[in-house]
Amino acid sequence: MCLIVWNKAGKSLDKEKMQAAFNHNNDGVGIMWAEGGEVKVVKGCYTFESIWKFLSENFEGVPHAIHFRMGTQGLDNDDNCHPYEIIKKDLYIMHNGILTEFSTGDAVKSDTWLFAEHLTKKINEGKLSKEDLFNPKVIKELETRAGWNKFLFMDGQGNVSLVNESAGSWINDVWYSNSYSMYSYSSYSHRICGEDESNESIGNTKEIEIDIESIPDGDFDALDDASMATLLSQIRESEEEYGWKGESWADVDDVMNRSNALVNFNADFDLDEDF
Repeated sequence: MCLIVWNKAGKSLDKEKMQAAFNHNNDGVGIMWAEGGEVKVVKGCYTFESIWKFLSENFEGVPHAIHFRMGTQGLDNDDNCHPYEIIKKDLYIMHNGILTEFSTGDAVKSDTWLFAEHLTKKINEGKLSKEDLFNPKVIKELETRAGWNKFLFMDGQGNVSLVNESAGSWINDVWYSNSYSMYSYSSYSHRICGEDESNESIGNTKEIEIDIESIPDGDFDALDDASMATLLSQIRESEEEYGWKGESWADVDDVMNRSNALVNFNADFDLDEDF
């Protein structure tokens, strides 16, 4: 379900773990960093070697965020790679999870894209400000609504705000929105974002199957990294077999019982009232 990497000091990353993250989430990669008072963005349907070369050559000592996408709605193309613009050159968002209320079945735009547009609208209406998204009080309130979703906001000054930071992991001064994406149990059959459907897929298919209905109370946190990685692989293969993502992801969302545990900005957003 995607992976966000916040490398706040521009440290060297483990190539094997990043390769595993790409294998699990290869519907596109995005990188953002602050430079000259602006958020700079590179995103698209890259091969792992090309993105690893870019990271290795340009980000030593440079704070930056990386997003590996596993698409759940919308096209698998460059535009649907994270981050998404909220304020041009000055505020962008990366997301790990599923925003049920924005999972509308849109054939083009992802749930995060729709959510980013919603935040832009609220800012333009004066019901939200950029500063709100870096206010600890507001972030705490967001976390009560976000359920299992995780967000990273970055502005042009390089300020970063993490929503549900505690649900991720800090390893050697690098924050990962989950750890299961980096578990290299095996690779699975899935085309790379942007490639033709007939192209050769990657690696070998899984060897283990998990019945998601058997997970107690939808407690995915109870799964170890290997089991979670296997589960994501099964969902991937289901997408390929049935040709429509919504059905398999709806099953997962039902089991996790998260329908109401999401960031709900559909109602009028009034900071004076809500915070």
